[in-house]
This record gives sequence, structure tokens and C-alpha cells, in this order.
Amino acid sequence: MSTRCQRHYAAIVPGPESLSPLAVLGFTAVDEEAYRLLLRRGPVGVGVGEAAELLRLSTGEVRDLLAKLAGAGLVDVREDTVLVSPPEQALDRVITEENRRLEGRQEQLEALRGLIPALTAEHRRSRERTDEHLTLQSITSDEALDTLRRLAAENEGELLWLRSDQWRLPDVEAADRWVEGLLREGRESRVIYPARALAEASAAVRRRAELGEHVRILADVPGRLAVIGDSVALLPNRFDLADDTLLVIDRPALVASLCMLFESLWERALVVPASVVRATPRGRAPGRCCWTRWRGGPRTSRSPAPSARASGRSGAGWPS
Repeated sequence: MSTRCQRHYAAIVPGPESLSPLAVLGFTAVDEEAYRLLLRRGPVGVGVGEAAELLRLSTGEVRDLLAKLAGAGLVDVREDTVLVSPPEQALDRVITEENRRLEGRQEQLEALRGLIPALTAEHRRSRERTDEHLTLQSITSDEALDTLRRLAAENEGELLWLRSDQWRLPDVEAADRWVEGLLREGRESRVIYPARALAEASAAVRRRAELGEHVRILADVPGRLAVIGDSVALLPNRFDLADDTLLVIDRPALVASLCMLFESLWERALVVPASVVRATPRGRAPGRCCWTRWRGGPRTSRSPAPSARASGRSGAGWPS
């Protein structure tokens, strides 16, 4: 609007900061006063030129103003004649439409509010994420026993062992003495051996069992494993092979998976009575009755897998 027009309206309205009730529809106080001037001309209408003279605006400025008022339904411009719509109809319709728009906006705002918890959770997860790849600690077989001692001292909970062939390792006696010491202190321990352990390592199996270690037997044990509580585990780089490299697993999901593996084997394994351990001479396999139960007996929580193949693993690894 021109400076001349602004000075004209300044004499009509209290000041440029005044708010118009029509502001909710996007009109200024100046727009409202122009609308009131046109409204006072009654229903007969007024020409565009006359409206420009009345409002002291240029033709271009008055056409812009009339377009704004017509867009809200307050006036109707037909050719060069301006007809003012009855306010009780025009404003009621505008208010109704604005109410609908605001209700729709309110629903959108409430939906946005409901989205805040999910967006907040995503933001927190993004802050927790890193670009680092998953890394696992690896050790050599020479470090295995010292690592197991440290981990058992740092982490409470039950000890779980898969001893596929560890009794053949050079430092197995030191490892057995360490586990026997833990058993005397009241530490819980469960171990699964392959069947041949009753012939090859009956003395060690018996000593640990007499100290309270829970022993079960499978026809074959798939690999070496040590789990300490629910916090950490130790296994070879190649689970099914003797390996000079061992992995220290401390990721909760991986440790839980290894515990599930142990428990699934434990449910299939056979409880071995102490009398069977004591009665099995070194170098001889268990009696035919035991073999029949391992290979063909009913598969219950006390019976092992049907496979009875022997495993000849030996060499590198850890002595648990």
C-alpha cells in the first residue's frame, strides 16, 4: 500500500500495531477498515474506480485488496462492480470453514504429539550407535588358563564346559586342579564329555564329579566351549577343530546363544552314575548296556544324541 494510503488509514485506526478480529483470517487492521468502508455502501455495490477513490488507493492497489476480500468470500467482484456479501452469511461461512481447518490442524498436532516418544527413542538409538565394527578379543592357547582364571574371578555364576578332548592337553592337570579348587569353594559347574572320556580320563572325571561337578555324557561333543555365568565365554576360532587361536566372547547376545547351545546338548546328554565312572578301566569303552542306551535308547532329557561317531581331536586349545 502506498505511503499516502497508509497516512489516510492512520487517521482512521488507532495505530499500526492494532490487531483486527479479522486477523485470524489473515487480514490486517487496515484491511478490516477498508472492508467496513465498503460495507457501509450497502448492497447496491460500488465500482472499482469509485472504491479506489473512496479508499484513496490506486487502481492496482484496490484490485489487490478486493482480490483478498473476495478470496475470503466477503465481497464479490463482477466485472468492475464490487458487491459486499451480507456479513452474517459471509463471516459465518468463513468462521465455520476456519473452525474445520483448525480442528483438522488440532488432530494433526495431536498425532504429532503422539509421535514424540517414537522419535525420541530413534534419536537416542542414533546417539548410541557407532560406526565401529564388532570386534572380539582373541588369545593364544598358551594364554587360555590364565584368561579363564581371570574371567572366573571377575564374573560370578555357573561354569559350563564342553570338554571334547581337553584332557589330552599338556597342562590339563593344572586346569583340573584350578576347577577342583573352585568346586571346593562352592562354585557350580556343569560339564558334557564325549563317551570316550570315561575310558580315557575317568580319574579326572571322577575327581571333579566327587567334588560336586554335574557330569553328563554324549556319544560325541561337537567342540570345546567354556561359559562363565551369563557374561563371557571362550571358544576356539574354529569351533569344531583344535585351534591355537581362541575367542573371548563378551557380547550378551552371543553369550546367550552359546548358553542355549549348551542347554540343548545338556538336555540330550546322559547322566552318568558315579559307579559307571569308577568301574570303567582306562583304555576300555563303557559296557554294552551304556552304549545301547546312548545309541538306541529313548531320547529324553537324560538321553543323548543318536550319533556315536568318535572324534579324534587333540592338540592346541585350552585345558578347561
